[in-house]
Amino acid sequence: MTKKSGSIYIVGVGPGSPAYLTTQARQIIKKSDVIVGYELSLKAVRELLGKRKVLVQTVENRNEMLDMVARERDKGKNCSILRVGDPCYSSGIQELLGRFKGAQVIPGISSIQVAAARLGLVLEETALLTFHIDGDIETRKSELLNCLRESKIAIVLVGLRFMPKDVADFLIQNGTDPKFPVTIYENLTLEDEGKFTGGLKDVLEKSFTYLSVMIVGK
Repeated sequence: MTKKSGSIYIVGVGPGSPAYLTTQARQIIKKSDVIVGYELSLKAVRELLGKRKVLVQTVENRNEMLDMVARERDKGKNCSILRVGDPCYSSGIQELLGRFKGAQVIPGISSIQVAAARLGLVLEETALLTFHIDGDIETRKSELLNCLRESKIAIVLVGLRFMPKDVADFLIQNGTDPKFPVTIYENLTLEDEGKFTGGLKDVLEKSFTYLSVMIVGK
């Protein structure tokens, strides 16, 4: 008799603090046999891990860990692939859904939502731009410029290839006023959460982590 395969879940665990983990995410993790994720995503669910098999993902071993998930699923194990924030804000979800047919996506709270709440912004009145993408980012950068030309507030989820300094330099080089207002949140919901407010030119003099959300125009 062929053994039944387990289920694959792609679980959003929120921006980092366990307080932002949804009830559904908790339930899915509790019924999973195998948990895979990067350190930050695992930190958000540490209290739920128990004796479950935990695979710590890094940039270097990413594919190896996902291959292990496939093997565990084929053994009948339920597996949760953790993603910080909401999985649907990252282009990486497309690869995971292509790799694991039938995987269920469990949405989470994004740092974009938390930043908007901190500032009292209505999301439908802003432009949301994420640079957590693979491949070319030039089109996304052009979209950012167009948003500002239309007088929209832009909420930017920066990436390693387009950090806050890069955003500020790009906008200034393309004609945006160096004094244009910016708010940047770092490490949202974590113990070392930080907030910066100033102009674009001020951003050039600061260093920020890749866990930053940049609100341009507020």
